[in-house]
Amino acid sequence: MDKLPLYAEKQPLPGGHAVVIEGDARSSTILKRLGTFTSTVLFVACIFLLGQRVAEYRHNIFPSSPAGFRHAKPDNGQPLVGVGIDLTVDYGTISISYGANTQSLAKVDGSNEYKALMARAFQDNTPNSSNPHQKAAESSPEKAREVMRPLGKQRVSLVTSDILILAEMIDSLMAYQHDFNARSAVLSAPNLPGLLYEDIKEAFDLLGLQLLDTRLHHDPLTGKSASTHAGHGFGLCSDPESLDGCLAEASSSLPTEHIMIVEWTQNALTARRTYIGGFSTVVDPSSDQQIQDFTLGSDNAVVGQPYWSKVRAQIGRLLDQEPYATKPLTKVILVGESIEHDSFLQRLLQDVLKEAKVGEKMPDFLVDDPVFVVSKGAAEMARQARYDS
Repeated sequence: MDKLPLYAEKQPLPGGHAVVIEGDARSSTILKRLGTFTSTVLFVACIFLLGQRVAEYRHNIFPSSPAGFRHAKPDNGQPLVGVGIDLTVDYGTISISYGANTQSLAKVDGSNEYKALMARAFQDNTPNSSNPHQKAAESSPEKAREVMRPLGKQRVSLVTSDILILAEMIDSLMAYQHDFNARSAVLSAPNLPGLLYEDIKEAFDLLGLQLLDTRLHHDPLTGKSASTHAGHGFGLCSDPESLDGCLAEASSSLPTEHIMIVEWTQNALTARRTYIGGFSTVVDPSSDQQIQDFTLGSDNAVVGQPYWSKVRAQIGRLLDQEPYATKPLTKVILVGESIEHDSFLQRLLQDVLKEAKVGEKMPDFLVDDPVFVVSKGAAEMARQARYDS
């Protein structure tokens, strides 16, 4: 086959670019570049269309709750219902509060993908990260929401794998309250650097659920302390059915407590010191101190010194951190599935506190219902969310 004649001329490409074509090789070049451009256009179009389809899917299959529904009392005269969800690095729990009852409903073990997500979120410790959660820890919850809004506008509304993994867990838990038909919940989650409020919110949106954001529980990532405190019956409105009574109690001066919460599961040990004010409100999330260690889960606990020596060192490090180093603790609350099966951690904590001489007397240790106490507290807060509009 005869070779095509050589020629040289500039051919414009879309976007104002030009290439010089000389013979077969140059013809091939422009075709390749045109092909690349066409592929890019098609890819962008697919993203746009997929975003529209996801939006339609959310609207049609999982319609949003009607405006103001969380503030309304059921038309059938039944008591207000509050749903609380607690996520740990290993599993999730769900509880419900209605009338004079607070009931644990279910514990769902995390899938391998869920546990991998939590491990990745723990390892996301990049300095100077633009992570909105890290920014939230440096300011108020209101400021954190301001940070999230512009990011949300810039982000393509696609369902990422992390959102789907979170949605799967939340959906599995919400299935256990089917008889109550609740479409909203307060959620507590691990305070991990790479776990985003935005992803949790989008997981709720995908399922057509409302993530309650209340004065008591500003943010799933900083609200676990408040939920844990409330789960033991502290800082709650005495009668959630009485709007006037709750508002009066909220405006009254309630004592502030300095507490430490220790969560122990199969895969991790977390301890957090915080000040809790009236109505189980975290006084200043930015000043909270926390240690997390994914090598100190109960699965790694073995007879001998190395494991427990490291636990002792981590708790001691937390007690030495400012601004709470010299502040006496009033309560130590132990949560997590591993607390149920091993009392040695409690004895070790008592020894460490004695050595640290934090306060004139030993703080109260609360260990009741360690698996469900956080979701029960979140459920109580969900009932009171209507007072925080």
